Amino acid sequence: MGHICVNADGNEAIVGTITTRSNTSFLPVGMRNLWKIVDNGQGRHDPPDRVGVFGFPPSTSCPPPALAAALPTGAVERGNFVVKDGG
Repeated sequence: MGHICVNADGNEAIVGTITTRSNTSFLPVGMRNLWKIVDNGQGRHDPPDRVGVFGFPPSTSCPPPALAAALPTGAVERGNFVVKDGG
């Protein structure tokens, strides 16, 4: 995927991408995507991280995670996201 933008705040991040290869109609080539990622910690007793992907209108900037709060996410079954906001 081609990278458009990243905006992180606390344990949440928004990442904008363009699909460059795909084997599913859900994310066709050329689609602009907005990924919402929630990092819920690293320990086995922490809740799973969460992720969601959405269509993204043409733009060169990502919205702040707080503005994307209403976007739904699902639990990550395997793997781990690490969000660092640089603050």
